[in-house]
Amino acid sequence: MQKDIDQFWAEFVNRSLEENLEATGLFLEDPGLKYGESTLIKRTLLYAIYKDLDIPEITIILGPRQAGKTTLMTLYARFLEEQNIKSIYLNYDIEPHRMHIDSYNNLLAKAQLEFGNQKGVVFLDEIQHKEKAGIFLKGLYDAGFPYKVIATGSSSLELKYNVQESLVGRKRIHFLNTVSWQEFVNFKTAYKYENKLLQYLKVEQLNYRNLLLEYMQYGGYPRVTVSDSVSEKVQALNDIVQSYVYKDISFLGIEKSNAFLDLLKYLAIETGQITNLHNLSSLIGISLATLKKYLYFAEETFVLYKVPAFVRRVSREISRMPVYYFWDLGLRNFLSGSINKQLGIKELSFLFQNVVFLELLQLRFKHFFQIKYWRTKSGAEVDFILENGNTIIPVEVKFKGLQALFFSRDMHERPSKKLQNSLNITRSLASFIKIYAPKLAFVVTFNVEGAKQVGKTTVYYVPFFKFKNTVEKLLFN
Repeated sequence: MQKDIDQFWAEFVNRSLEENLEATGLFLEDPGLKYGESTLIKRTLLYAIYKDLDIPEITIILGPRQAGKTTLMTLYARFLEEQNIKSIYLNYDIEPHRMHIDSYNNLLAKAQLEFGNQKGVVFLDEIQHKEKAGIFLKGLYDAGFPYKVIATGSSSLELKYNVQESLVGRKRIHFLNTVSWQEFVNFKTAYKYENKLLQYLKVEQLNYRNLLLEYMQYGGYPRVTVSDSVSEKVQALNDIVQSYVYKDISFLGIEKSNAFLDLLKYLAIETGQITNLHNLSSLIGISLATLKKYLYFAEETFVLYKVPAFVRRVSREISRMPVYYFWDLGLRNFLSGSINKQLGIKELSFLFQNVVFLELLQLRFKHFFQIKYWRTKSGAEVDFILENGNTIIPVEVKFKGLQALFFSRDMHERPSKKLQNSLNITRSLASFIKIYAPKLAFVVTFNVEGAKQVGKTTVYYVPFFKFKNTVEKLLFN
C-alpha cells in the first residue's frame, strides 16, 4: 500500500513539474495544489483512506476549514484513476452538485450514470451543511449503497451526534488537521529527506531551528505553507479567518460574532494557560451559558481543543478549569495580533507547548488515549498527562533554559554546564512522580537528549523532532 502511493506520488509530481500541467479536470481550484510549481503537499492521511477503499463502512474525514481536504480528495482521485477506479466529486456548497445529494435515489442515479457496474468512489465534500447529514449517510449504508463513499466536513456538530449515534459499525472516521510538522518539513525540503527525516533534523540543526520557528509563527494551513512571502501568508490567514466568520459562524447561528472573535483572541493570547470561565464570561461581556456555547462551537469547528484536568485527589488538585490549545498556530498568532511581530521568550514557550500538543493530538487520534494537564492548588503543574486506563504518563515541555541555545548562531555548540543543570527534573514533575509513580515520563526539549531514573520512573529527555516517534515506540509498539 505505502509503496503504491509513494510511487504514484513521485511520478505524479515529476509529471506535473516536467509537463507544467494546468489544473484542468480538478474538482476545484484549490490553492494547496498548483501544477508546474513545487507546491504539492503530501498528506500522510492518503495511506489511511487508501486502506479504507475495500471496506463497506463510510469513510468520514473531519478537520478545520481549508486544511486541505479537497486537495486530499483530488490527489486520491488521481491515484484511483491510475488504478483504473473511477470517482465523482460532489460538494454540497456548489448548487449544481446539491441536487445529486438531496436524496438516496438521486445520488444512486448519478453514481450509476458514472460507474455503471464498475467499482467507484463517491466523494461528498462539506457534507456538514446538509440538513441531517448523519441520517443521510446512515441511509446510504443501510440501503446497501453499492459504491464506496468518502465524506468530509469542516464542522463535526451535525456529524458528531447523528453519525456517532446512527452509524455505529458503519463508519471509519479520520481527522485531517492543517499540515503537520513532519509534512511541513518534508515539503520545505522538497521530500529529499523523507525517508531519513530524523537524521536530517539532527544533522542540520540550524535548518531545524529555522523551520520550527517558521512553523510556530505561521502554522500549517496549506495555503499559508505554500505562500512564499510574509505578506502572502498574512493575507491567506486573514482570508481563512474571514471565511470562518462568514461561513461557519453564520451557519451555526452565532449572533454576537464580535464577542465570539473577542473570545478567540483572548484565548489566543492565553494559549496553554488555565481558563477561569466565570472570569472570562465577565471579561468578554457574555453570560456563562453563552460562553460555554461559544467554546463548544469553537471546539467542534476545529479551532480550539479543550484539555481537561487530571484529577485523582480532589481536595488538592485543580479539577474544573480547562486549558485550551489551537489546532493551528498561524491562526492563533493571527488572532493574538503577533503574526508579524518578534516573538518573546514567554510567547515562544507557549507556542512550543502548543506545537508539542499538536504532536500528541496526532497520536491521540491513532491510539485513543486522553490528553490532560495536572495542577495542584499549591501551584505544582505538569503540561500534559497521557491517560489510557490505568496507565498515566506525564509530559513536561521544557523551553525555558533552552532559549540561549535556540537563538544561538552555532547550533552545534554543546549545552553549557548551566544549561545542563537547568534540565534537571523540575519540582512539579518530581512531585507528580512521587505521588503517582508512573513507569515513564517525558521532558520535551529543543535538542537535548538523555534519560535518568527517578525512583521507579524512567524520565526521557527527548528533542522535539524525535518526540512523536519516541512516544509511539515506547508506549504503543
